[in-house]
Amino acid sequence: MRWILFFSLLCQALFHGFAQTQQASIELSQVEASYQFGSTLTIQAQFSSPTELQDASLDIQSASGGPETYPLTISTAEALSTQIDLANLNLQPFSRIYYWFEFSFSDGSKFTSPSYWFDYVDNRFTWQSNQSKWFAIYWANGDTTFGAKLQEIALAGLKNATQILPVSPDLPITIYVYPDAQSAQAILSSTEPAWVAGEALPQLNMIIVSAATDLSSAQDLERQIPHEITHLLEYKLTQQNYSASPAWLLEGLASNAETSPNPDYAREIQKALADHNLIPMSQLCHAFSPDTNTATLAYAQSGSFVNYLTSQYGSDKVMGLLENSGNGLDCSQLVNSVLGKNLETLDSDWQSSIQAQSTDQNGALKYWPYFVIGIVLLTVLVLFSRFYLIKKAKKNGSK
Repeated sequence: MRWILFFSLLCQALFHGFAQTQQASIELSQVEASYQFGSTLTIQAQFSSPTELQDASLDIQSASGGPETYPLTISTAEALSTQIDLANLNLQPFSRIYYWFEFSFSDGSKFTSPSYWFDYVDNRFTWQSNQSKWFAIYWANGDTTFGAKLQEIALAGLKNATQILPVSPDLPITIYVYPDAQSAQAILSSTEPAWVAGEALPQLNMIIVSAATDLSSAQDLERQIPHEITHLLEYKLTQQNYSASPAWLLEGLASNAETSPNPDYAREIQKALADHNLIPMSQLCHAFSPDTNTATLAYAQSGSFVNYLTSQYGSDKVMGLLENSGNGLDCSQLVNSVLGKNLETLDSDWQSSIQAQSTDQNGALKYWPYFVIGIVLLTVLVLFSRFYLIKKAKKNGSK
């Protein structure tokens, strides 16, 4: 009897294994994912199953971490489809998106398909490209001349950025140039204020910038591209501690790397200095204000403050601030541990420094009328001398 029972159990196990094999033989074909960026995602497929399906669902890996599940419509023609509102799905733009199918059969068994993928590129535009070993650059409008100019600007920006932060970048760096800030806003983080025109996406080794496509926009790009490249270098140096680094440090280093510095920064600092309205640096340890005017002053102060720290303590110490971010110290403690002074004292020292520079400049300006008078007098003397010499030469020639 025992061998009969054993044989019976063995047959059941073999049958169950055969059923599993049959179940696992479900075939998918013509699997397609199509989307309109920021609007809808449609996924469909044909399938062939030896067992009657009860239901099916789609799992899609979103940027938030875990997969999200959506029901699939099964037609009598052995076809699957679903349409997803992308406003409800947190997909990382320009990233690779993975998805797979889950099937439930009438006998209670289940089957999971292999994974499929698509690249979630912004297909609102037809992108042109210019590739080099340094950069993979894409732009929406403009000709090949614009692409070559972008390569020049990006290479100069990379040189500036690596002089400030001697970190070897991962190459090539991908750059997307949008025709205006409004169209780029769909790509930027939803937490970014409306005035932000570009962003670094370190996990993708990519930067997003925006500017008009004519070559007169070069100055805008000469600010944005080096700025965002510096953020990629900062991320490579700090990794998971990037977000723990003081905002004034990250933005100050990036601002100082700009090939064409923002002319508004110096004026904003001078105005705030005159009005006794400088922002305490302790208030710039975290994200800057969404208010445009306040943010401009915050960037201006950050660049000036980091420049002051570099001149007083050296670039190695400033690098040390980045390297030691995320050690459980708050902003002031971090500064004190690396530079030996608290943030408030350094803030006061920096303000005294720029006040002295302003006084020197204003003192020199007091004498500008005298300089002008001197130049005018010198010009008159030169002209008179030339006139006298010419007249004398003519007189001698007539003798």
